[in-house]
Amino acid sequence: MRLPAPGRLGLACIPGAISGAVAAWGVSTASWGSLGVPNPGIHFGDLRVVLTAAECAAQDPGWSIASSPCLPGMAIYNYPSLWAKALAWVGADATWASSVAILLIVIFVISIVALAYLALGTSRTWFPIAALSVAAISPPALLAFERGNIDQAVFGVLTASIVVYCLGAARSSGLLLAVATALKLFPLGAAPMLLLDRAKTRGAVVVYGIATLAGLALVVRDLPLIASRTPQLDGASFGAAELPLLAWTRLGWTTSGPGYKAVGLLLLIAGIAAVAIAIGAIARRKPTNAWSSLVGGLADDRTAASLVTAGGGAFLMAYLVGPSFDYRLIFLIPAIAGFSRIASPIGMTAAVVLLVQMLVSYSTFVGAAQYISDLMLLVVAPALLILIVQVVRRSRATGMLPD
Repeated sequence: MRLPAPGRLGLACIPGAISGAVAAWGVSTASWGSLGVPNPGIHFGDLRVVLTAAECAAQDPGWSIASSPCLPGMAIYNYPSLWAKALAWVGADATWASSVAILLIVIFVISIVALAYLALGTSRTWFPIAALSVAAISPPALLAFERGNIDQAVFGVLTASIVVYCLGAARSSGLLLAVATALKLFPLGAAPMLLLDRAKTRGAVVVYGIATLAGLALVVRDLPLIASRTPQLDGASFGAAELPLLAWTRLGWTTSGPGYKAVGLLLLIAGIAAVAIAIGAIARRKPTNAWSSLVGGLADDRTAASLVTAGGGAFLMAYLVGPSFDYRLIFLIPAIAGFSRIASPIGMTAAVVLLVQMLVSYSTFVGAAQYISDLMLLVVAPALLILIVQVVRRSRATGMLPD
């Protein structure tokens, strides 16, 4: 039995309220360190880089990421040029840091409320609220708040795309997803969501494809410089290449070439093969098992499937192209919402696994244990990829059920 809409919305506000309260305390007291967030002494550091670049863009109509820095902070700008140009158009500069950071947090909090509302599609109301409350104040979320990272805006656009898709407006969802992809490339991984409903796939994919190509045309020239300016750290990061990078740095080998990334890709491929073999062996021994139950539960629920394929897909793209900084783990939150929505032990277990993944990521309270998260991902990432593929295939074969 579903909750009435007003009660459902009230419960959905709980994770957002908790996240907003913690963020407000961190912003007002600048006590991020006591929350386990590393802080070099400059709050909203990522955002200040973007706003500094906006000042340079305001001074030069022909500005791009390749332009000579007009201010020292612009030298480490590693975002698409359109971010700085858009902020320059509204007159933004470094003095806007606190205001824009608060706006980004508000976008994140509203997104959490929307995801919680979608997750509350079953009578098991306590688990989605508890899971999303924890996820919304996990180390990746707090790190995004403290850094003022613009991935929070991308998170908001991706969430809007999921909500619109769940409402049945597949083409509008594709357009929003294209915007998210242009803002940051990794939401490209969320595109499988548009394949779930076979009857609406063609229009959604056409809109998404055209809009994405147009958006990427605006940023494609920036990508090599973005890659060269993005730090490759063996801590506070995750990705297929993260553990090889750790080995490379400990052995004193050069990290300027493709070596450690190639090893990371091979590890991912090996992980996919190993997990696929394990799933196949289990299915042969017991056709009805926890994995098949999870695939079936998602394939039979448009909302749950949309949450897992979009959030999980975006995360997987960040994992593939990484190392990505740990704040990007917030893109696991829609997947946690999707798994939480399923009223079954296996759905709850999958949500808990992703929660643990977030909780043991980079934090001054965790230290070297952060590498447990990277070891987990050797299995979790391949399993999530295979799950998304199977859910999409089954959804298209059986037809999406209305929510």
